[in-house]
Amino acid sequence: MKKLFLFFAVFSLAVSAYAIDLKTGSFAALAGQERVRVDFDFSDVMIDGMTLENFLELGVVDDDFKDWNDFVNFIKRRFLAGINSDTYKFVEGMVFFTGESETDFSIRVSPAMMNIDGKYIINYSLVDNATGEVLGTAYQTGDGGTFGSFSNLQGDGFEEAAEAFKKFLNKQLKPEK
Repeated sequence: MKKLFLFFAVFSLAVSAYAIDLKTGSFAALAGQERVRVDFDFSDVMIDGMTLENFLELGVVDDDFKDWNDFVNFIKRRFLAGINSDTYKFVEGMVFFTGESETDFSIRVSPAMMNIDGKYIINYSLVDNATGEVLGTAYQTGDGGTFGSFSNLQGDGFEEAAEAFKKFLNKQLKPEK
């Protein structure tokens, strides 16, 4: 009985490790979109209990990334790799990208917390680009892994977060039965 309980405890932890909770509104407006821009906003992130400004005063991100902008570009690439991957087929066939191209909607990815152990909190917002209105918000917590540098753990975490976010969007866009 103890083994069965332990199995279910570990299983439920694994399933909820990358859970995304809808906070407000909906992401249903993305239905039918072929291209969605992803904007990243690190301005309010807390890293190991420090504001971004205080973290940057330390001088380097870690041994792999000396420059914050290089690290941010790495995180963006890993997130896009996860959300555009074929590991979990996306029913709408959307392509997610960063850049200046005009789209009807954009997803704002706003990391709220990142730490050296690979844990993170990410806030997501769906923005109507014509009006600037936020149509939906969601919240995600996760863990980037066990071994490696800060950038490696966060890179793994953001790629896994993107795959989980894609599953969340898939559920949001499925028609009600």
